[in-house]
Amino acid sequence: MNPQSLTFALATALFASTAFAQMPEPASLLLFPVIRTNASTISIISVTNTNRTPATPTSLGGSTNVHFYWHNVQPNPGDPFNPIGCTVFDRVEFLTPTDNLSVSMACSDPIPPGGGEGYLVLSAQSPGFFNRDWSFNYLMGSIVHIDGASNLTYSLNAIPFRSPLADQAATDLNANGRQDFDGIEYEALRDWLSLDQGLGLINPSIALVNLTGGPSHINTVVVSAWNDNEVPLSGSIAFRCWFDVRASVLSLIFTDAFLGLTMNDPQELDLLCIGVGFTEPYWIEFDSVRVDDPNGNFVTGDGALAGMVSGCPGGRLLWMGGPLQLNGSQLGL
Repeated sequence: MNPQSLTFALATALFASTAFAQMPEPASLLLFPVIRTNASTISIISVTNTNRTPATPTSLGGSTNVHFYWHNVQPNPGDPFNPIGCTVFDRVEFLTPTDNLSVSMACSDPIPPGGGEGYLVLSAQSPGFFNRDWSFNYLMGSIVHIDGASNLTYSLNAIPFRSPLADQAATDLNANGRQDFDGIEYEALRDWLSLDQGLGLINPSIALVNLTGGPSHINTVVVSAWNDNEVPLSGSIAFRCWFDVRASVLSLIFTDAFLGLTMNDPQELDLLCIGVGFTEPYWIEFDSVRVDDPNGNFVTGDGALAGMVSGCPGGRLLWMGGPLQLNGSQLGL
């Protein structure tokens, strides 16, 4: 083989494993960035075991345990980025081959009488051992949010984390009791998250989950944004555990009142085709730049994040980009 052909063959082999459209694939761990239930809101979570290997009298076949980690956040009325509490309730469900399980948060997660909110993690575990996470890339899942007060209903896929380990291999390789998103136990996250579009008039809700450290660690995030005329805007937030707030609470720069004062494109988003913009669009990038422990001690200069946006007309996951972020993890119990 001549050098040119060898170079082409190597390039083809290298890119064959990475050049694919990234529709979600079944995974070993699923993360739902927002769960909520109250007098007017219901969250319905579904998980499916796509493994078709039948059980036999001597084998469980493609069966698996699924460990539910309900991260319940007690909001702080004075500071939505610094919740009063962030506690975990867990339970384990057994899924047979091709099984589907759908649960209501209100019935599966013990919550205060007024309701609860936070995020949810599901991990596949070996049914033959107690609390042993394993590589089982057969789980897919989604959540349906029904909000009777706002008449907002939407469905959203979970964020999947596949394991690169051999099928049914134990994943806690470093025995730290955590599910590590380090590219070894589970897939890694990326360095930053992006909201592809927000609208000042809509004022969507933006949720972020801190995945570096514990529930009391403080993640400082630089918020970079651009309006519809490429004018840069910026700010920063520091938060613990999880938040889900309107964009205007995140920063007033995401309101029509502020964006209208910037050098914007007055004809952008001309809904009525009359040469006048209807509202001010923008996009955002979230980049963790520091994580501190509860005592204020520096932990790392770059934390891991996951998140989503919701509002009119529904919800969607945030995009991610940049280099691999290897210090994300989820606390196992």
